[in-house]
Amino acid sequence: MAGVAKPFFKPLLELNGIPLLTYAVEYASASGATACHVVVSPHNKEEVSSVLSAYSQWVRIVVQDEPLGPGHATLLALKCIQSDTVMLLMSDNIMDQDTVVKMALNSAMTGDNAIGVRTVSMQQAHRFTRIRSNGNESYDYIEGPSVSLDDAWEGSTMVKVWCGPVIFSTSRALQVFSQAAENFESDKGELKIGPYLSQILSGPTVLVDVEAIDVGIPSAYTESGGVV
Repeated sequence: MAGVAKPFFKPLLELNGIPLLTYAVEYASASGATACHVVVSPHNKEEVSSVLSAYSQWVRIVVQDEPLGPGHATLLALKCIQSDTVMLLMSDNIMDQDTVVKMALNSAMTGDNAIGVRTVSMQQAHRFTRIRSNGNESYDYIEGPSVSLDDAWEGSTMVKVWCGPVIFSTSRALQVFSQAAENFESDKGELKIGPYLSQILSGPTVLVDVEAIDVGIPSAYTESGGVV
């Protein structure tokens, strides 16, 4: 978000006068989460703590000392989580809260993994983690810029991509990301989440269509004018 927010401060940008991060915390609260762990940088910890002061009895701030990517940030949070199931939310995806709540309740009742998705054109798909069906509620999760017809969903020219919450086993995710971190070389970039979704979401996984607003790039945010 260069030119829109200073480094590490994207989660504090406002949409409709509300910091992006607050939306994610509200989704977690409405979904009945027993605790909420917010991973921050040392650069924005003070400001994030101030913004979330109303949630201080429920939110735990977890500091990521180095910017090693969202996968590493997820690992830090997983080490603090005591519940069997975790819902991962990214603060630059704004969506309908009722959908997030229904998604969480369904997973609580069935025990299934779940992932929030949206359908985009092939031209847009390179920016996201793409999803290919293997049948029987099993999927491949594809990263990278090379989008092909193989990524198209069920004979169409559109592509299913990850955009919203992911609900999965805490212990399995902790194992996967711990192993990934051991093999990760920080000079080669960030530890991402998408490449490991196939390992984490190994059981039945429900795809949930989510009407999401992606404000993770400058044009999407500036075109909204901070208002939707």
